[in-house]
Amino acid sequence: MEFYQIVLLVLSAVLKLAALYTLVVVLFAFRKPRGYADCAPKTKFAVLIAARNEEAVIGNLVKSLLEQDYPRELFDVFVAPNNCSDNTAEAALKAGARIIECRIPVSNKGEVLHDTLSQLMNGEYDYDAFCIFDADNVADKSFLKEMNKAFCAGANVAKGASEVGNRNESWVAGSYGVYFDLFNVFYNRPRMNAKLSAKLIGTAFAVSKNYLEKTGGWRTQTIAEDAEFAADCAANGERVWYVPEAVSYDEAPNSFAVSLKQRKRWCSGVLQVGKIKLPRLAKTFVKSGNLLALDLFVFIATPVNQFMSLVINGFSLIVSELTLWEIGLLCLSSCFAAYVVMSLFALLLETLILRRGVKSVKGALAFPIFTLSFVALLVYCVLHKTTRWDDIKHTGSVGLEYSQR
Repeated sequence: MEFYQIVLLVLSAVLKLAALYTLVVVLFAFRKPRGYADCAPKTKFAVLIAARNEEAVIGNLVKSLLEQDYPRELFDVFVAPNNCSDNTAEAALKAGARIIECRIPVSNKGEVLHDTLSQLMNGEYDYDAFCIFDADNVADKSFLKEMNKAFCAGANVAKGASEVGNRNESWVAGSYGVYFDLFNVFYNRPRMNAKLSAKLIGTAFAVSKNYLEKTGGWRTQTIAEDAEFAADCAANGERVWYVPEAVSYDEAPNSFAVSLKQRKRWCSGVLQVGKIKLPRLAKTFVKSGNLLALDLFVFIATPVNQFMSLVINGFSLIVSELTLWEIGLLCLSSCFAAYVVMSLFALLLETLILRRGVKSVKGALAFPIFTLSFVALLVYCVLHKTTRWDDIKHTGSVGLEYSQR
């Protein structure tokens, strides 16, 4: 056997082990998760929103938070305007928020959280936990009440369910809706049942003051501050609890070009996190058998695994005896098969499992295009390092009606 064949076999075996692990965890999705017991309101929250040029949407989020079904004396809403060229601060104040200024120059959300959380953790304030939101969200009226239940049950870090509020506006937003639903049903739900960590995306999550004090505050370095913080939690043995009843509604892009810009940042950020955190996660698992570390290792390594799979399949085609015509036909038939399988799966999820209705069909049928575009983004991000954080323009199409659902 040639050396390159041995290498391909080893790499393929690694990829299959990762896929097998993922499949085993996904099976936990078919067990109904247990909710958290009712608990009297006692957690005092500081809700923090890092906002960059979000004048159009910040008011809806602040109002949805101020209308929470939770004692008003147990939470405050802070907006941290940064690098703004519009009237974000004025719109936030008008809606009823408090403004917290960044004391240092900041270039990404992680730096904003580092500075503002350090301010909110000092002696002037007396909060038990901090909820982090993106400015284009709207919070369900029960969000804080449900988060309180999780913290009463013992959580130090908790993640609510994120949904797309404007999923019926375009095929792009509809595809985001399917993407979020997949993570809620087949990533977060099984991990809730298996007592592993939910996927901590950078909005609608909460972290206790005690945990931040124990770990030295918010200390992320990359443009994917959420994945980096989640990796640190796993390495520290701290589980991210999933709270499916704590719902927030996100405004997804309607433009495919804007979508590519946003997801390029996601891909680049996760690759950055992998570079600096995968060794620590691997070391933690080997030394202590910490399954949280293993689970985050597999998740953060996913882009690397996908790129390896592309390389393996591409190299296998190159060394094969197939003609260019046969290779092209094979690629086309594989893409068609992938489209059919993914679209059918998305339709099943949206119409039968989640009962979204016929309006979700457009997003489900376009979901394979959305997913396959991740492949092109992955290759681009591997070849071109991205460290700049750019804001995404929002229109405010997700209104206050979502907070009353």
